[in-house]
Amino acid sequence: MRIKLQYWAKQKIHEKVCDIAHSYGIRVSWINPKNSSALAFVGIGKVIRSNKKDICEFTTGKKYHADLNALYNIGARYFIREILNPLSEKERSQYQAKDR
Repeated sequence: MRIKLQYWAKQKIHEKVCDIAHSYGIRVSWINPKNSSALAFVGIGKVIRSNKKDICEFTTGKKYHADLNALYNIGARYFIREILNPLSEKERSQYQAKDR
């Protein structure tokens, strides 16, 4: 029952935000948040989390707040998708990161 209530509350918040955004002419897009706080936003792989889980440390030694790291990842996913989607496959391959 608790899971159903939590899902219902998230859906209601999502609907309300979408309604308000559309009334102001703002477009809403859904981004998958999976692994957004587990991966470094600079593209160097996984991060090491502190005991409290609020600070993440990159392999380069930089430390960021985990929520800020996740926010950067979600923002990057949105802009990459919106910029790269209209491009052809040939143009898109020039901008995407290459696996090592």
